[in-house]
Amino acid sequence: MMRLCTQELTLKAGEKKLVTNLNLDLKPGEVWGILGQNGSGKSSLLKALAGLITPAFGSIWLNEVNLPGLSRKVIAQHIGLLFQESHFSFPQTVFEYCLAARYPHSSYLDKNNWQDKRIVLRALKKMALDTYQYHRIDTLSGGEKKRLAIASLLAQTPSIYLLDEPTNHLDLKHQIHCLHLMRELAITQSACIVMALHDVNLAQRFCDHLLLLFPDGTTKQGTRDDMLTTAHLSALYQCEIMTHPPKTPFWQAVLL
Repeated sequence: MMRLCTQELTLKAGEKKLVTNLNLDLKPGEVWGILGQNGSGKSSLLKALAGLITPAFGSIWLNEVNLPGLSRKVIAQHIGLLFQESHFSFPQTVFEYCLAARYPHSSYLDKNNWQDKRIVLRALKKMALDTYQYHRIDTLSGGEKKRLAIASLLAQTPSIYLLDEPTNHLDLKHQIHCLHLMRELAITQSACIVMALHDVNLAQRFCDHLLLLFPDGTTKQGTRDDMLTTAHLSALYQCEIMTHPPKTPFWQAVLL
């Protein structure tokens, strides 16, 4: 069981503070949503949690080990990151691209073994791409490429999933399927799921904890019900947020 924690974490973009003195404890089996305006630091925070950018101050711990003290391969065995946009540079097949996600768990001598291939095929099937395994990536639509990126993350089999706008480019059916799948991983495999989202209603439906990133770099965190209040959301998005109709879990922004 892996646990990811931050201590007094501060992130900057130039002179702008994105996140200030964040103490976060991400436990197995939890589903976290990160909410905030564009430019509030959601993507930067996920990259920092994956060890891809260096904080301005503070530390990140995987269990009791400081994250910078671990190799990239060891980090990738436990932490997987879905980028907001995926770049497909080589003319690979869908299967070849997904198989590369098994690298953190493979040695040079046993790469591409039958167990890795079985895990890849299972991941592709979960994202309804198993019949596309021999297709070249450049023949896929934008939504199919997003599903391939998610399938690759599943094939990586981390215990901590960091997802930057996982529903981006997906139609409604696949949005709901993807988020249901993440909740299922939390329940059945005790995975920790952390998702940067724009849709408050999806956060309401699929997350049990929320982290709010405010424009001034301050944060609030807590259970979904404690965070999804009119006062918190209106301050977060700097416009009036209300339920519509009243007392239902459907949030609507009202421009004044």
